[in-house]
Formats: sequence, C-alpha cells, structure tokens
Amino acid sequence: GRRGPLDWPARSPDLTPTDFFLWPVIKDRVYATKPQNIQALNDAITTEMQRLPEDLCRRACQSVSERLHFAKT
Repeated sequence: GRRGPLDWPARSPDLTPTDFFLWPVIKDRVYATKPQNIQALNDAITTEMQRLPEDLCRRACQSVSERLHFAKT
C-alpha cells in the first residue's frame, strides 16, 4: 500500500487455486450442461470435480506457489 506493507488475508482469493483457477473451469463445464434444478447442479459439480486430472490440480497449486514467491518480492 501507499503507507507500507498491508496484511494479506491467509485465504485471499488472489492466491488460492480454487478462486483463480478451479471454479472458473468447473463453472464453464457445469453450466454447459444447463442443470435444471439444485440436485442436477450438485450432481454436475460433483461429476466435473471427479473428472479433473490430478496433474491439472497439481499445476494449479504450483502456480499459486509461484504467485506467493512473486508476492513476497
């Protein structure tokens, strides 16, 4: 900030894989199926979460680690 360093919340959306990566991917896939009710939405989210390749999740977490490195410098 202008007056020195700012405390950054531990779960800041700018630094968590779920907010900057996971939910946009899941959202696009889920809404492509046009769920008609809450149960269908829940089922679609569960299905898409299970379909995510482990490597993709690992790379997202690595990206957060890199962002943290740049945030510290």
